[in-house]
Amino acid sequence: MAGRASRPLKTLSRWSGLLLAAILYLSLSLPNLSLPGLYDDEALSATRAHEAVRAVQSGTWSEFPLIISEYHGPLSAYLSIPYTLLFSRDVALFRLQYVVIGLIILLLVYLLCLIVFDDTISAGVAVLLLSTHASFILGCRDGADFAVLLPLLELLCLISAVSWGRTRRRIFWFSSFFCMGLCLATQAYSIFLLTANLALGIYLLKPIRDRMIDGGESLLSYMGLALLGVFMGSLPLTLYYLLTPVETSLRWLQKWPHLIQALGNPGGNVWRWERVLDGTLFPEIHLGINEHLGTDLFPPRKFFIRSFYAACLTLPFFALSKRDPRSSQIARALLLWGSVYFAVSFITVSSWSPSHISSILPFSTMVVAFSLTAAARRAPWKASLSGTVILLFVLLNSAADTYKMLDYHRTLRHTGGRGFYSSATDDLARWLDQNEVRHIYSLHWGLHHTIPFLTGFKTSVTLLEKPALLPEAVNTFPIRVAAYRAGDPWRAREQDASFRLFIDGTRRNGIRVTLEQSFHQRDGLLSLQIYRCERRSPISGV
Repeated sequence: MAGRASRPLKTLSRWSGLLLAAILYLSLSLPNLSLPGLYDDEALSATRAHEAVRAVQSGTWSEFPLIISEYHGPLSAYLSIPYTLLFSRDVALFRLQYVVIGLIILLLVYLLCLIVFDDTISAGVAVLLLSTHASFILGCRDGADFAVLLPLLELLCLISAVSWGRTRRRIFWFSSFFCMGLCLATQAYSIFLLTANLALGIYLLKPIRDRMIDGGESLLSYMGLALLGVFMGSLPLTLYYLLTPVETSLRWLQKWPHLIQALGNPGGNVWRWERVLDGTLFPEIHLGINEHLGTDLFPPRKFFIRSFYAACLTLPFFALSKRDPRSSQIARALLLWGSVYFAVSFITVSSWSPSHISSILPFSTMVVAFSLTAAARRAPWKASLSGTVILLFVLLNSAADTYKMLDYHRTLRHTGGRGFYSSATDDLARWLDQNEVRHIYSLHWGLHHTIPFLTGFKTSVTLLEKPALLPEAVNTFPIRVAAYRAGDPWRAREQDASFRLFIDGTRRNGIRVTLEQSFHQRDGLLSLQIYRCERRSPISGV
């Protein structure tokens, strides 16, 4: 009877780390979910989902989207279809679906740690470190594919692969490669994830082959099943590439200058990696440079990244140690996978994007958890003291991260977001809706998917790539032109230059420009303006 009564307590103890991590994650993710303002890349997935629904409803299958962009697969758009049908343009609910995926990622990290490390303490440490990390939380809230969907699929891939190794059931083998294909269907740049998996597979080739032979299976049949899984998972993107080979090739060729520029700036790439790992780059982008988190006043912001560096330095020691063969094999696998992941992503444009870099966060917390618990167990003190050290480490890290996130939410409520993330975009959308404006031009990138989404796809936006040539680009007047006027510290010079070209071009061509409305951030800082342009006699000013 006593044994039966203790089972719920054992179950609760086994899953208590995950439960606490889920509570922390949701408490830091759900507040202010409609802030900052909707980013254009977020709205892009919803736009493609709307196009998919419209194509099905009208029966025009040729308009059904197979991609989002030349390297951006359609998976996020397809996942957004239920939201598009039910909620239309609620930003908080749109982001909620990705917050839920972040919760699933925590569960999968915990399961993978239990399977691979066979240790609830390591699993609990990994998810607790991840649950409060600012880059993970904000990457999930932003709905960025690399930050949310790729870690989800990679974890499913690894869990399926380990499950096949234990059971030799072909469904797990197939699902592992199917998830790799889905990674490609999410982002073509996920090739660095697949390269890391391939390197790990080569390292484990002999035990994999031996397991196939022991089961009396044909290596050729497994290879065919693997190729089928990758093909089926990446089917939409593969079909698009096959149907548009010339257009696709030209678009990819246009990416080469970006790759060369990325290779020529290794210092900038390292800077972005560090800022994502220490949890400060996403807040900087949302809130503006030097107006985020008070990081200069709070040194513990470096707590996790320093722990990660220390863990990486100890991995070779554990990999070479003969004291515990199982731990040595795990350390070698982590070291190989992480090294290949970092090296391949570093030489692509992925090292430019915070959301691309943040896909490594689940792996990084697993490395810290493994190294911390392995080192604590090998220390020459009692087991109770090792547990105290681990608990103290987790508490310090969680306190530092929670402080950053609470300060982020406080600042976010005050400003509403900055630049491309400004909540002033919502005000602009409401103004357009109230005044029944069904088309505008934009001087800058950042509005051509956001405004249609926020207006329920009633207002369209055309980007003026050459503002000085507005008279040649527009046939019918009057028109309205939206412009970012302040508030985006990342592109302030570019935006000011575009605005000056716009004003000079309209003056030279006898177009009168009238300011119709200004839109400010919550803290009063000017963010957006909309102008009415009419073809009349030249004027001397605006």
